Amino acid sequence: MKIFASIFSIHFIFLLLCNCSNPKTETSPNIIYQNQLQSLQSIPFGDSNYFDTCYFIKPEADSNSFIVEITQMEIFDNKIFIWDRQTEKVSVFNFTGKHLTNFGQKGRAPKEYSSLSGFCIHPHDSTIQLFDPLMGSVKKYSLKGEYINSIKHTNKDLCFINKAQMLNSDKMFCYYSSNWEGNYVFSVIDISDYNQQEPILTYPYQSSKGRSYTLSNQPYVLFNNTITYIKPFSNTIYTYADQESKPYFTLQNKKDINYALLKNRLKENDGNYYKVTQNLLSENLYNSGFLNIFENNRFLLIDFMTPLSMPQAILWDKKKKDGVHIQNYSTHHPDLQLFKTSHENSVICVWNRDAIEALKKDVSSLKKHNYPEIVKKTIDQFNEEKDNPILIFFHLKNK
Repeated sequence: MKIFASIFSIHFIFLLLCNCSNPKTETSPNIIYQNQLQSLQSIPFGDSNYFDTCYFIKPEADSNSFIVEITQMEIFDNKIFIWDRQTEKVSVFNFTGKHLTNFGQKGRAPKEYSSLSGFCIHPHDSTIQLFDPLMGSVKKYSLKGEYINSIKHTNKDLCFINKAQMLNSDKMFCYYSSNWEGNYVFSVIDISDYNQQEPILTYPYQSSKGRSYTLSNQPYVLFNNTITYIKPFSNTIYTYADQESKPYFTLQNKKDINYALLKNRLKENDGNYYKVTQNLLSENLYNSGFLNIFENNRFLLIDFMTPLSMPQAILWDKKKKDGVHIQNYSTHHPDLQLFKTSHENSVICVWNRDAIEALKKDVSSLKKHNYPEIVKKTIDQFNEEKDNPILIFFHLKNK
């Protein structure tokens, strides 16, 4: 579906909170930037103003590596780790797209998992942790696919884990997709037994009916040993480090909803976060919150929803202390778009089969004729019945 640009200009106030040892320096703890941001329809594939490189990777597909849906994707050691909820597999590919191995398999044997809710790569000991909610355990494998052990736990929150990343050798930052029985949006878990847990943020309303609410593909990013994360129904981004959360960056185009009012609305809708979000968007009075976040030394990229339930983005240039408002933000175009994950200086987007079919129609029409040849070649060679989704790496400038 095409995303249509807003016809009115938007004034944004950005608040960047920095830690500074000397309050007399040019960089103070409270810096306010007030700008009318330049509005762009899109940032095209290969735009040298923002990207160093852009390239495609098509993971090879066979009986052991066919992907129906990319549920979670992480990058480590120049390898791509993909969990497909449909096939219940966690597979790894190299940067040429070659399938290297799968981690475990579904079953009841000691080395197998009964179910999957996500995974986490442990860079400090080169292992991957698979979360098995039915068995109440975490299965550990080497990054070559060799089974190591299984750790039982009693932490029910791990049943709903959506994404996790190691903070250090023994602490894991987690994001959960459910607001059932008071579990967290984010927490930090000690992986010695997976039971000791430090809450970071809880859902505003906890449903007794097991409703699930997913904020985003990437609601946090680890940058310079600090987690930067989003908060439901808020346009303030927070940092977490040394067991402390601080406001970091605020987009103040509308005001955040009062939490008492938010809880009341959620209660009226029986904990249906999606319905409440859609209502807030249609009213256009309160912030609906951010979707995804990416950060490197140069840029901060933030996805958010508009009143028409259409995603847009802010790309903030920390070097220039200015940014752009990206209005045409779709998975059906070879532009900077809603991203699935990030790694170092790259955001990684996914073209699934529906997106590629839509793009083929655009390329063949007279309306779209300026796509780079590599884009046309990539989609022309795509077989929707046999090929896996295509990954697009946008490597953003870092200086």
